[in-house]
Amino acid sequence: MRVHPPECKMTDAIGHAVVLSGDLGIRTVAELLQQLRAALGEHRSVTLDCSAVTGADIAVVQLLAAARRTAAAEGRTLRLRYPPGAPLATVLTQVGLLGADGDPKAPHDEFWTGRQGLAA
Repeated sequence: MRVHPPECKMTDAIGHAVVLSGDLGIRTVAELLQQLRAALGEHRSVTLDCSAVTGADIAVVQLLAAARRTAAAEGRTLRLRYPPGAPLATVLTQVGLLGADGDPKAPHDEFWTGRQGLAA
């Protein structure tokens, strides 16, 4: 299966956006890491659009969690633009970050809902 690399674009309303698409997992995490490093290295605020993700696994969740912590430690912001679509939401539910209703299981997991002060 071919994986499409993340596409970056600038959007004034949300800062710098990184659009993720395709089946993201252990085989694509290195490429995604490079894209996130580049975006966070150049922009103080990066918003991820995961609406075109067709598959995901725990490796992607781990990468996004680590990238969020690193961004925060460097005074930068990493957000999700929308609530996660079904593929990512399924993994987040399976690992206990989101409940079946899509709400976070803990207050610090609000990141995964895509509701961090952004208009949908």
